[in-house]
Amino acid sequence: MLAGLPASAGSKRNPHWKAGRYSTHGVLPKVVPNVELHPGWFNETVPQVLARHPGEPIAFLHMDADIYTSTRSVLDAVFSRCVLRVGTVIAFDELFGPPAQAEHEYRALLESSEQWGIHWEFVTYTLTPKSEFARAAVQITYLGPGCALGGAQIPTIAGYARA
Repeated sequence: MLAGLPASAGSKRNPHWKAGRYSTHGVLPKVVPNVELHPGWFNETVPQVLARHPGEPIAFLHMDADIYTSTRSVLDAVFSRCVLRVGTVIAFDELFGPPAQAEHEYRALLESSEQWGIHWEFVTYTLTPKSEFARAAVQITYLGPGCALGGAQIPTIAGYARA
């Protein structure tokens, strides 16, 4: 089941983020046949999924974890396994917003990147109509010394623009 936000999500700065928010109450949403859902907490499911696909590179990662702890769990799991490549794009659903928002996805991105030696640059940023949050995407430009490139690099967005 998709349990919603964890108890750690609660915050005086973000009163809408309470434990259980976004829960599907045990009912998985219908998805197209080529989509596989992995119900559970990010810190439990992401390492399991990555273990079933060891070393397979990630070209695109969509982050919609909302809060710091969840975002950090996903980024640390991905960064520590060296499954990104130069050119990988990571899209964030709520990277920016009210001042308190900087303590969540953006902080997790900064801290995980620093810890694992990952460099990135912004490739898109957009304000969302009818929302106080902004979406953004970053592209990996350098992998830390602990990650060998091992395999072909993913073409960069700039490379597509020139083609």
